[in-house]
Amino acid sequence: MSRKALRGRCERALGVRPSDHYLTLRLRHGADLLRHTAMPVSDIARASGFETLAGFSRAISNKLGVSPSAVRKMARAARMVTAYA
Repeated sequence: MSRKALRGRCERALGVRPSDHYLTLRLRHGADLLRHTAMPVSDIARASGFETLAGFSRAISNKLGVSPSAVRKMARAARMVTAYA
């Protein structure tokens, strides 16, 4: 299948370009690791397919509106509230 055909099928099926869909999957994986592990953010960046911590941080901030450390802090706070509720 050509790149053009793949892009067309992806846009029809998902409403986005393949590269945007792939980025969303990588960011979702990274956010899950931030929320559920104690891995260093730099390791999470690499595990999510980013070459640099800066690129990962920028992408998370653009997508979620907060930094990776804020994602982790919010998840930790939510777990504490749930534990004491």
